[in-house]
Amino acid sequence: MREYRGTLTEPGKESPYRSRSSKETLDLLQRMRSGEFVDGSRVLRAKIDMASPNLNLRDPVLYRILRATHPRTGDAWCIYPMYDFAHGQSDSIEKITHSLCTLEFQDHRPLYDWLCEALEIYHPQQIEFARLNLTYTVMSKRRLLELVNEKHVSGWDDPRMPTLSGMRRRGFTAAAIRTFCTRIGVGKSDSVIDMSVLEDCVREDLDQVAPRAMGVLRPLKVTITNYPEGQTEEFVAARHPKDPSMGTRTIPFSREIYVDRDDFMEDPPKKFFRLGPGREVRLRYGYVIRCDEVIKDPASGEVTELRCSYDAETGGGTWPEGRKKVKGLSTGSLLRMPCRSKSVFMIVCSALPIRRQKKVAIIANCSTKHPLKSLRRRLWNHALPRWLLERFSSLSAWVISVLIVKIPSREDWFSIAA
Repeated sequence: MREYRGTLTEPGKESPYRSRSSKETLDLLQRMRSGEFVDGSRVLRAKIDMASPNLNLRDPVLYRILRATHPRTGDAWCIYPMYDFAHGQSDSIEKITHSLCTLEFQDHRPLYDWLCEALEIYHPQQIEFARLNLTYTVMSKRRLLELVNEKHVSGWDDPRMPTLSGMRRRGFTAAAIRTFCTRIGVGKSDSVIDMSVLEDCVREDLDQVAPRAMGVLRPLKVTITNYPEGQTEEFVAARHPKDPSMGTRTIPFSREIYVDRDDFMEDPPKKFFRLGPGREVRLRYGYVIRCDEVIKDPASGEVTELRCSYDAETGGGTWPEGRKKVKGLSTGSLLRMPCRSKSVFMIVCSALPIRRQKKVAIIANCSTKHPLKSLRRRLWNHALPRWLLERFSSLSAWVISVLIVKIPSREDWFSIAA
């Protein structure tokens, strides 16, 4: 068959058995079905065109002899149809309107159409699209089957498998997978989708439906030395910061608590805003604590315990007035003053380093008659570059813009987070 098939530039040759009568061919097929011949000795081929430029139309094989156990019929059959022959008929029986295939089946579409027309059956439409490829992920069914058969994974539903059952066990929601499919779409050219796109879809869905909780993966014991022994108090935390309907939960606080080891550093760098010797940090929903002493294992030198003290006036997120701000605190205070004009133009920080690299925001109080001119005049008074001021030349009177300016006097602040 390979010799008679031809090449991409040369036509094929007709088989000497091509002119055999249909009666003789049917008899041979029945003998193939009864198991008279050995595997691979006989095939049933379609009579199409051996000179076709599409090699798939050069008398393709329809049935072959294969003694294999079928998952449904067992050993009842020893001949099986080729995929190209069964594909169109299966779609026709199931009344498929559009048969979606990957790009490698594009050259097989003429055979799909020919078989449906020759058999005079319902003809679905075959459409090809690019295969889904994810970075660092094996997507080939043959390779995945090897992993299952060779016991590298526990099965098709193993959480490490890129299957729907495996992803479900891994925690992927159906809505997240549908969002992922909608986002990447269907294309005609091969591409590779970054895994972060799928993870982002999952993150977006879980952000709306998943209740919040905190956990410690690498626990480090913390002893609050000035907290009464045997006492426990509970702080109320929201189950979801954006959905109050999910309710609240309680977090216990006692003399002994645990933090993650990644939240402590014995010799922290300048930009490390977590716990360190002599440093203060706020426990979420709890108190502000200060690390006073570090206990280590004498043998290994590993930190085994932190002895800290707490500020009793900072419980539940409260912040006493006049207290020094803790690095890394996720809350802010507001400086407020009366607004003297009816129209207020807010200017928020961008990326222009001015006056000691301080990124601050100001509120420009403008007159109601000429707000744009008033805004530009106030900006000019803050010694901004001319090229930056020219950006405002085409702005309407009610545009909110973004800039960085030097810190004005406290009286010029309107309502901005410190």
